[in-house]
Amino acid sequence: IGLKEIGNEVHFLVYNQGDFFEHILENNNIAVHKFYKRNKFDVLSLFKAIGFMKNQKFDAIGAFLFTPSLYVLLFKLITFSKTKVLVSERSFHSEREEDYRKKIIRKLYRVSNVITANSISQTNYLKSCFPKLVDKIVYIPNGLNIDDFKIKTEHQPSNILKIVSIGHINSNKNTKLLIEAVKILRDTYNIETQVEWLGRTYEFLNEKNIYFEECKELISKYELQNHWNWAGKVKQIQNYLLVSDVLIHPSIGEGFPNAICEGLACGLPIIASNVNDHPHIIKNHSNGFLFNNNDLDDLIDKILRFKKLSIEDKRTMENQARKTAENNFQLSNMVAKYNEMFSL
Repeated sequence: IGLKEIGNEVHFLVYNQGDFFEHILENNNIAVHKFYKRNKFDVLSLFKAIGFMKNQKFDAIGAFLFTPSLYVLLFKLITFSKTKVLVSERSFHSEREEDYRKKIIRKLYRVSNVITANSISQTNYLKSCFPKLVDKIVYIPNGLNIDDFKIKTEHQPSNILKIVSIGHINSNKNTKLLIEAVKILRDTYNIETQVEWLGRTYEFLNEKNIYFEECKELISKYELQNHWNWAGKVKQIQNYLLVSDVLIHPSIGEGFPNAICEGLACGLPIIASNVNDHPHIIKNHSNGFLFNNNDLDDLIDKILRFKKLSIEDKRTMENQARKTAENNFQLSNMVAKYNEMFSL
């Protein structure tokens, strides 16, 4: 939308079914072209998409995440097109052995014109992996239309600590750690919490999410049903952010999460794991707290510190959170940078 507003003609190509944001594109008169895959390895869909990209003669094509990048890189490789191609990683490097598909796709990065990442840590990792491609690798942080985000104005005194967490429910998001913390806060410190967890359960895969089932069993075992709500996919995230006291993001690793950007934009203090780019944005006692990854005691300590803050200190922290978003995540800056990369 931002690229269109500054004078570009923008098209959107999708290969998976799902229309979560389609209405937003339609409302802004952005064409959506669908090449739905019939199965996970639908070669016909891939070549239809490649044919479409060739016939349209686009000046530039951008792809986000690995599989879309594969589509675009194969298009570039097969057709010898002069179209500028930008690929973008939104993930993080893990010490665990990386997926072989990622290694294959990254071998094709040499045919791209620009490689972006939305985190400093991943940008540096890519530069270390591909020293010959350093000039192509660019850091572009997430952008938000900050003015669209309201700021919490009413602060009703309550004995219940209202927590919001946002993320797909999988082991990387470290949901179980927060469940354990909620139990200890109740049993040891007599602190009642209400957690709203926003995010999909991977129901679109038509298979059981084992980690999600384990989380539900843990909540049942600890009798936390009245303290925890699985909100699922949510379009109006602000409705949850504005009634929460704090956003807790306990993930094991991240690129840089939109959830934290959106929380900060609403002036919501953040308690996040001290991984990847989190320490670049979250500062202890300023706009939130950092805790050592997978350290339950440290997470509880940071929650207790936040809970004990005076009303005035919490208001100061909320103001700092909003300022962080305003200073780092302006949509206009992101759009300008992508437009520059597409125009190289």
